[in-house]
Amino acid sequence: MSRPELLRRSFRGAALAVPFLAGLAGSVLIAAPAVAAEVSVHAEAAPTAVSPLLQSFRADALRDGILLRPLEEGSAVRSIELVDDGEVLVNGKEFDESELEAFLGPDGAAIVELLSLEPGERRSALGLEAGRAEARAHSSDTSDASDDNEDFQVAVGATGVKVRVSREDRVSVGRSITVEAGESARDVICIGCSIELAGEAFGDAVSVGGHLDLTGTVHGNAVSVGGGVDVGEEAVVMGDAVSVGGALDIAPGGQVLGQRSSVGFGDGWTWGWGNGWAPFGAFSSMHGIWWSVFRTGLLALLVGLCVLIARRSVEAGVRRVESEPWKALFAGLLTQMLFFPVLILVSVVLAVSIIGIPLLVLVPVAVLVILFGNLVGFAGVATVAGRAVERRFGASLSGPFLVAVVGVVAIQAIAIVGRVIGLPGGVLGIVGITLVALGFCIKYVAWTVGLGSIMLVALGRDWRQVPPPADAAEPESAIAPPELPRASRAPEPPADEDAADGSAGDGSRED
Repeated sequence: MSRPELLRRSFRGAALAVPFLAGLAGSVLIAAPAVAAEVSVHAEAAPTAVSPLLQSFRADALRDGILLRPLEEGSAVRSIELVDDGEVLVNGKEFDESELEAFLGPDGAAIVELLSLEPGERRSALGLEAGRAEARAHSSDTSDASDDNEDFQVAVGATGVKVRVSREDRVSVGRSITVEAGESARDVICIGCSIELAGEAFGDAVSVGGHLDLTGTVHGNAVSVGGGVDVGEEAVVMGDAVSVGGALDIAPGGQVLGQRSSVGFGDGWTWGWGNGWAPFGAFSSMHGIWWSVFRTGLLALLVGLCVLIARRSVEAGVRRVESEPWKALFAGLLTQMLFFPVLILVSVVLAVSIIGIPLLVLVPVAVLVILFGNLVGFAGVATVAGRAVERRFGASLSGPFLVAVVGVVAIQAIAIVGRVIGLPGGVLGIVGITLVALGFCIKYVAWTVGLGSIMLVALGRDWRQVPPPADAAEPESAIAPPELPRASRAPEPPADEDAADGSAGDGSRED
């Protein structure tokens, strides 16, 4: 093909392409205003949607979301977290769109409207682009660490940069939980252990049977049952701080936005004479009194059932308590000291031996048997106390059940009276706490003597009794054998008959 022919075909192709390119350019020019209009609609809708939120909440930028905190103190909402994937966490709990609108009202509707935007548009609407850029810059410096840990997250807020490691719940039984500074979790729950929280918990922090030490932030409630709650200088609890059986200690600078409650040896213990001094805090209140009365009634019912079910064992314990009280007390103390070492030793021996492993299931059964035996022994002590009350007041109680119940009330009465006397406080508070301590000692001795008496009954004959010597005469029987009647002596024969008998005897012998 010649060169002029190639040039002709090239011009012809270019002429055909010009109309196509012109049409494409026209379509782009026509679509551009529509796209611009759509963008402008989103740009206008975003401020309209978030304007109520900005009046009620403060927004902090997270690497993978937005954190909203209420401006008003005492609000039921402590935190709202908007995750980039569309998840919404209110006080650490996940909410859907209907729940948001029902719980938050107009603010919930605004959040639902905000969720319809892209993550970048949400931050732009809330004015968080600067924080987002800072988070991106910090994350680029720590990219190596983020590659090693997929859960590594950076949050930039009003207080600076915070490193977040996990958002999962942390639950432990018997082993303490530590949330280091820079770490975070949702709910932190520890049963039989303590919690040290220097980071951030987006849910509740609950310790049962342990202590709660806070130097970080808890978006939910901080609760300790059987221990105290310490709120450090920079710690923040957005919910309630509750301590049951311990003290609530809030350092200067520490914040508790919700209610503060302490039931135990906490704020009620003061040394002032005119400031309503109440020994043992809530244990002297009406709540403590009613609780003591309830325990007394329940104990009386259990003791009465023991008297009805195990009457012979209770009576055997009564005889031991009445005849050998000091020996029963010593046996009870010895049992208490040896119980746990023997239990641990037996469990270890059974565990290390292959044959004894199936027998481990009997260890809890043995513990329950000992506890029931202690209750039976206490029923014997209560029966002795009830009979003493009966003799003291000259009353005649009908039946062993009523005698045992009266004995339980007598054992528990001093502690209850002490709580009642200690209610006003002041000098009466000292008298009350003295009676409460005395009542505790009486109850402890009663339970210990009961345990020792039932152990002596179970062991049978006292191992310390000296056996009698072998040549010792046996004691006479309680029931003597009946005497046999003596045979009457025959009368003597006359003398002549004796002589005749003698001669006859001689003749017979001669024969």
